[in-house]
Parts: sequence; structure tokens; C-alpha cells
Amino acid sequence: MPVSSRQVMTASLMAQSPNIVEIAVSNDDFSTLVAAVKSAGLVEALSAKGPVTVFAPTNEAFGRIDKDTIAFLLTDQGRPQLERILLHHVVPGRLGASDLVGKTEVETLAGTTLSLEVARDRLFVDKALVQSADIGASNGVIHVIDRVMLPPVQASPMEMLLTNAIELGVPMFNNNNAEGCAAVYATALDAIASVDGFGLSSQSRARLSKQLMSIADMRDASERAWAYRRIMDSMLNGQMQM
Repeated sequence: MPVSSRQVMTASLMAQSPNIVEIAVSNDDFSTLVAAVKSAGLVEALSAKGPVTVFAPTNEAFGRIDKDTIAFLLTDQGRPQLERILLHHVVPGRLGASDLVGKTEVETLAGTTLSLEVARDRLFVDKALVQSADIGASNGVIHVIDRVMLPPVQASPMEMLLTNAIELGVPMFNNNNAEGCAAVYATALDAIASVDGFGLSSQSRARLSKQLMSIADMRDASERAWAYRRIMDSMLNGQMQM
């Protein structure tokens, strides 16, 4: 396919433009965002060819988040969460404001979805207001937003196992199959107590094992099911020490 002189000129100009990270570094309003990108190890990814679309929160937007939360996210321990939050602001492809207006949602590099809405001639992304749009970069485009968008909370393997066990066990109990319900709960809790990988410390696993042995001696199936369920609920509510 023939390439026009206009296309060549556009490509040349884009190649000469600063990339997304360089634009952010040069703007004092993005100093917190830049620090976060560096801490998460995403400088190289956001400097690459792309193209990507970045919804960039300002310093004021980050200021709405609790300072202790920001401090934690900038630590090594908080890095995985920080990376997911930042990737929740990045969409593959170069999407200008006119492209976004024609969509109801877009998928991010975090595997999450952002809703899009136009209200009173203003564009909102996941309820964040786009304050400034279409800042062009060599590897994409930046849209400035007024708040940090948080991705949905990811369930841990332990939470998923316990939730699935409850969803399976409750109908059994309600259909007068307390024995089956207790067996389902016991299987899930035994797995958590015996396998290193569900987030419990060795001390917590040892305590859980003792509790399960005590419950297993109960003769009444309904009592066993409820005893298991109380443990499961305390774990899901974060009341069991990890």
C-alpha cells in the first residue's frame, strides 16, 4: 500500500516527540506518579514503543489517598499492589478522547475494565474526570485525571477456596445434609492447614490443625459444620492471625 508524505511526516514527528515517561518527568504535576512508576519498575514498560493510552493522576489526585497507604505502596512489600494499580491506568493502543467517547468501557493492562461515560460534555473514566485530554507522546497518549482509580480487590487463594466451599456446603446443610456440608468445610480447612501457600504462618497452621482435630471428635454433624463455618468466617473476615 502506498504511503503518503503526510503519513511519513506524522511518523517522523511522533518519533521525535518525548515518550510518556519523559513527558511525565517534565511536568511537576506528575511528580508523585513518576515516583510510583519508578518504584513499581514500570519505567521501561512505559517508555517502550507501545502505543498505550495512560490515564495520569495528578499530584492532587494522589493527595486524596491516605499518606500511610501511599508510603506502603512505595515499599518493596507494597510493590505488587502498586504495579497493579498503575497498570489499571494503562490501556493498550493509542486512544484519543474522540475514540473514548465512542466506547462504554476499555480493558487495561492489569486485566481490569474501566467504564467510560460522557456527562455534561465531560468525559469520565471510572468516575474520574478527564481534566486534560490528548497529550501526545511518541509511544501513545496521556489523559490527565483528577483521582487515582483503584482496581477491584483480588481474592487470595485462601479466600477463593473458602468461598467456594461455603457456596457448595450451604445448600447441603439447608437440604438436611449436614454431614456432607461438614465434610466439604473440613476438606477446605484441612488443605489450608496442611499446605504452605495460603498465607498462614506455621504457628497459625499448627493452631488450625489442633482446632480441626478437636472439631472432628464432635458426634453431631450440624455442630461440626457450624464449628468449621465459624473458623472459615473468622479467616474471611481477617480475624485469624496470619
